[in-house]
Amino acid sequence: MFQLKSKQYVSTKKGNYWNIIVDGREVGWVSQLIKNSDYGFPTRDAINYVTDGQGTAVDPDKVSVSKTYVSTQPSTVNYSYGKAKASVNISVRDNADSEMGEVTKQPTWNGGSKGSSRNWNAAHHYTSETSSNTFSSNGLTLRTRLFQPRFLSLGYGQAGDKMGQVGVIPEGMTVNGNDFVTSLYSSDSDQHGHLALYNLGAIKSKYAAQNLTTMNWSTFKSYANNIKVSPYIKLGHGQSLGSSSNYIYVLANDNKYNNGPKSEEVMQIRKSDMQINKIWTIRVAENRYIHNATFVAMNTGS
Repeated sequence: MFQLKSKQYVSTKKGNYWNIIVDGREVGWVSQLIKNSDYGFPTRDAINYVTDGQGTAVDPDKVSVSKTYVSTQPSTVNYSYGKAKASVNISVRDNADSEMGEVTKQPTWNGGSKGSSRNWNAAHHYTSETSSNTFSSNGLTLRTRLFQPRFLSLGYGQAGDKMGQVGVIPEGMTVNGNDFVTSLYSSDSDQHGHLALYNLGAIKSKYAAQNLTTMNWSTFKSYANNIKVSPYIKLGHGQSLGSSSNYIYVLANDNKYNNGPKSEEVMQIRKSDMQINKIWTIRVAENRYIHNATFVAMNTGS
């Protein structure tokens, strides 16, 4: 995981070139490409959720879409499932103007495997954690503030399908004020998953949230009122997260994709209802792809 930013650009006859800095080191100049003739936006990525008559979420692949990909401007895409209908306008920009607000620098963790926990393993019968962790590196010390539940849904073999299971694998995290957000997947190869937001100001015990299914009802209601879960949405690998006071930002990248012509998607998720607010596609240069990164905005193209 690295930190990517840019504070300087020059204009040439061939367009604008930005000086890219990775983890404090200048790594070279790249051209800024707004339109990508080799890429079309996959319109199903804009689906927050669809439900059937019983209120159960429906796999986005089962939704009818008028255009599978969009690469020209302007474009209106129509979605339908049974009697339910919706539409969205998709813009393809001709200039470098950005609407993305400032995003604060955030920490990320290394290792989301269920084998990384002291107690969540076969030897300990997958039980809750009971002692904190402390990690120190380069003068920074990180101590456990919250042990999130492994599942925010029914467990293995109970959820019914990939959309019903929230967890068990976390991939990334971001913290802004008291809001802690993590991405959760049922498989480490998934490109779709859920975001879970925890209000750390209200969840006082770092251990109790693991036991949502067994705690008393009044405590559960208090905790449930301070945990939000997004729909089953496109998150890519899910390690590249950032957040502001009102939004969560996700670089929905494919970490196994070889450098090629694809653009990448940046999702802006509302904290208020955990649904997609905006999606941008980005491309830094031909045959270059950002596999993982954090967000640091300086209103100059970072």
